[in-house]
Amino acid sequence: MLAAPSPGFRQLVSERRLSGERLALPCLAVLHVESGRMQLRHSRGTVEAQAGEFALVPGDLVFDVTVQPGARGVRLDQLMVDDGMHQRAQGLISALSSPVARRMLPEITIVGQSPHLRAAWRCLVLGAHSGLHAWLIEQYGLAVLLQLAIDGVELPSPPDRDLSLRDQVATLVLSDPFRFQTAEQIASRLGMSSQTLRRRLAEGGQRFRSILEDARMNRALELVTGTDQPFGRIAAEVGYHCASRFSARFRQRFGVTPRLLRRSGQTRLA
Repeated sequence: MLAAPSPGFRQLVSERRLSGERLALPCLAVLHVESGRMQLRHSRGTVEAQAGEFALVPGDLVFDVTVQPGARGVRLDQLMVDDGMHQRAQGLISALSSPVARRMLPEITIVGQSPHLRAAWRCLVLGAHSGLHAWLIEQYGLAVLLQLAIDGVELPSPPDRDLSLRDQVATLVLSDPFRFQTAEQIASRLGMSSQTLRRRLAEGGQRFRSILEDARMNRALELVTGTDQPFGRIAAEVGYHCASRFSARFRQRFGVTPRLLRRSGQTRLA
């Protein structure tokens, strides 16, 4: 079975098959298959990582794992990315001077080894086995995360402990309304499964669809009453391709169309 997770680096070595069921890691994990073949099963399907490949597993995702031995048995490296390290990595990634081609990280992503990623990971492994100070090990781990971003993999956002989950969802919706429209997209960005997102919202008496609509319409109301932006632009800013559909939804929500509201100069709605 996989070793009990803790922030930092560890290596799992076995001559036999390893397996675990109903695992849920507390934070983002980067797994590297040095030898063997790893199969990960979760709510959206099954993925496999061959020797030399990486698996990026968001925290709080429930999954089963099986690792079949290869010619050298099972050799599986594990980097646990705690919240602090995750935040520092995102800061470094956002500071990249050149644009990086990105793809969203779904619930589990399998990533091949680029030469630079292989070099960054080898530095991490050598540093861990040399007994370097934990701070130095973290720097090697940050280099791995940065190289993943350069290679085109977008990490999920680290959790913001100062914001409620509802506010995190609303903030993401407004940050890019066309990109973040479904529970799956939001959950992936927050590093959890869509089932976990819905469950945690339900525990607080919230529904994803309600948060989505509240965020969009409240922002639209601010733009209609507080700016002179064209309604088509406002519609696009809150995630509607069609201005007429936006107007109908706005009227359904507030009892008046955006045009009539702006024309009347009304700033308060009953």
